[in-house]
Amino acid sequence: MLMARVGAANRNPRIFEDPDRFDAKRSNARRNIAFRHDEHFCPGASLARAEARVSFERLLARLDDFQLVDPSRLSYAPIFVIRGLNALPLRFRRRS
Repeated sequence: MLMARVGAANRNPRIFEDPDRFDAKRSNARRNIAFRHDEHFCPGASLARAEARVSFERLLARLDDFQLVDPSRLSYAPIFVIRGLNALPLRFRRRS
């Protein structure tokens, strides 16, 4: 039996330095395989990117001192198909 693990696809240490760390400004961020081009192009890619950008802009505009509570305590869901967090503990102050 063979199972392709897409959750590990963008975490190749030969391509991405420190692949387990989220870095939105990674110099080679466009080398990821999400929303691919060519024959694997995702027709919803532009909409998904726009929705994510707007969501983060609006969220971050309302928060101060936004930080991860304890990165060492992150745990991932035991899901075979995609890699996702069980929880994302954040600390922030709401802007007044």
